[in-house]
Amino acid sequence: MSRNQHSRKTRFAKRSLGQNFLVDDGIIHRIVDSAGDLSEKLVLEIGPGRGALTDLLVERSGQYRAIELDTILAEKLKSRFEGIEKVEIFEADVLEADLEKILAPSEGIEGAVIVANLPYNISSAVIERLAEVSEMFAEAILMLQSEVVDRLAAPPGNSSRGFLTVLTEYVFEAKRLFSVTPNCFRPRPKVQSAVASLRPIGRSRDDDFPRLRNLVSVAFRQKRKTILNNLKGFSGVHDPVPLLEAAGIDTKLRPEALTIEEWIKLAKVIGADSSAGE
Repeated sequence: MSRNQHSRKTRFAKRSLGQNFLVDDGIIHRIVDSAGDLSEKLVLEIGPGRGALTDLLVERSGQYRAIELDTILAEKLKSRFEGIEKVEIFEADVLEADLEKILAPSEGIEGAVIVANLPYNISSAVIERLAEVSEMFAEAILMLQSEVVDRLAAPPGNSSRGFLTVLTEYVFEAKRLFSVTPNCFRPRPKVQSAVASLRPIGRSRDDDFPRLRNLVSVAFRQKRKTILNNLKGFSGVHDPVPLLEAAGIDTKLRPEALTIEEWIKLAKVIGADSSAGE
């Protein structure tokens, strides 16, 4: 049975889970090829669904694991790969699963790569979750809504830049790989898609990281306001002006204009200021 025939005979997608199943063989191969040589690596596939990518990933990987929330689909995958020692299927919610345990490679496996066709309604939350375990893998190849990919890689000054951009930039090098049209899915989504690469850059998440995360979250709540006005809503900041001046940041700038280095410096300045609390 071909992959397309398999797709037609499988159950319908669940809208509540944001399921849009990939059915284009050319795109399937491009995604897996983007992950490079997987022969000695652990591959974690998030949300394999009907398994469009899974056959190739299992074939090419040194070890394969998957996290699938949908009970029926998880059981089908377990049955499909029963008896193959290097394959493990976890029925779980990726936002709650123990990713550190799941990403821990077995003996003889060198490093991990994540591959996912993410439901668009949880893509931002998943990326934040991956940022928490970035030291556990070498790269994530993610299918996302096109505008989310634009947001991830938006440079300072770009209007698409926001909270997710800064958080991603702190942890990863983000790169848009290629676009994917709605015709490549069943059912067809109403939005354009794209595949992105996230490579951890090894930046240490020290005591300033929680402060940085909270700071950026508050600063982007009202993007049309200046960083000065937005900082007035940050807990413990009584007078933002000297803090911005100490960080070398123009008080008239909007949040999207700041570089990752400026955000990091501002978080440190706020942390060092005796009048600023968490």
